Amino acid sequence: MLLSVIIPTFNCTERVEKIVESIASIAMCKKEIIIIDDGSVDASKNFLKTVEKKNKQVKIIFNNHNGVGASRNMGMLTAQGDYITFIDDDDRIYPEAYSKMIEQAKLRPSLDVISTSINVSNDHDMVIYSGKNMLKNMILSVLQVNTKSLKTSEYPSGPYAKLFKRKFLIENKILFPTDIFNGEDLIFNCHVLLHSKKVQLLKNKVYEYIQNRDSLMHHYFPNMKLNNALFENYILEVVNLLDGLDYKERRLIGEYWNVRLAMTNILRQDSVKTNYKDDFLSDIRTIKKDLMDPELGKMLNYNFTKDQIIFIKIIMTFPNNIIIPSVKILKCLKHFKISLSSSSVQV
Repeated sequence: MLLSVIIPTFNCTERVEKIVESIASIAMCKKEIIIIDDGSVDASKNFLKTVEKKNKQVKIIFNNHNGVGASRNMGMLTAQGDYITFIDDDDRIYPEAYSKMIEQAKLRPSLDVISTSINVSNDHDMVIYSGKNMLKNMILSVLQVNTKSLKTSEYPSGPYAKLFKRKFLIENKILFPTDIFNGEDLIFNCHVLLHSKKVQLLKNKVYEYIQNRDSLMHHYFPNMKLNNALFENYILEVVNLLDGLDYKERRLIGEYWNVRLAMTNILRQDSVKTNYKDDFLSDIRTIKKDLMDPELGKMLNYNFTKDQIIFIKIIMTFPNNIIIPSVKILKCLKHFKISLSSSSVQV
């Protein structure tokens, strides 16, 4: 069995060499490591060439700066493996957990996806999901919507910590969207699950995502509004393809994501050097308007973390002109433990 490991990178650091060493220690299969440089503007290219010379498993592709989605797509189209996995260049992996996923892929070749997370419940460990209803619940979990049968953290929305059958991806023409720069991994996973016939969950510590304060997810950009609008359209397209949801449920999921994205924009405000105060005030008004619907309030209470609920209460309680400085103060004092403040997240 050949495993294709796809690593997109931009202005990489020496950590990429460490991740290559970790991948090399994954047992039970041959490996090809495809590193796609997304138009780095520093000395990364020379460093990557050195990494390639040291390891015969490594193949470097130099690309224009088209974004992480385009880099992953290029890696998929280049890959020759039976299964594909995605790893970011500055994260950490637990090779033994990947070896266990490979073992399952060999034992059960009909699996389209094998996903591992420390958050998988004991009842769901080793379970193979099939059938429209079960996979629908898994898609809802990717959309950060808890169901009675599956919690949102059990199938992470990112592409990491999973093995995807390459033939399955090719036959269904599944790629990362390239017209958005934030949320493309979530949409990719939704499309994967929409076409899947068999998905297995494994409980294990497999991946450590290192929070980088310089990454896209921590910054607000002038075109963030456009990105979010396109992202929401992708979400609505997915929701409309799910069987068993009525009009009210589809509408609530759309409003739920409207609030999530507006909230995330406000939390990114401390990264802004230019004044986008009007954008943030617009997001605050969006949240207050949407939360006039009591059904949406119930949905947020069921799906949001305690810290997210506190943030929503601040927005609903304080005057608009007080909310932005209040959030900045709370983040500086670290009294508000949002996910952005964590240095790493285990999957």
